[in-house]
Amino acid sequence: PEEIAQTIVFLASECSSHTTGQLVYVDGGYTHFDRAVGHDHNKW
Repeated sequence: PEEIAQTIVFLASECSSHTTGQLVYVDGGYTHFDRAVGHDHNKW
């Protein structure tokens, strides 16, 4: 919940004024970890 709230605050702020057409994954770093290490989803 805290990480989702922080993402919403960022997207609603002036800091994100140049952020357009992006997918923002809020998953605790799972997506980044999965791609970096090459884990198989079935093993999780």
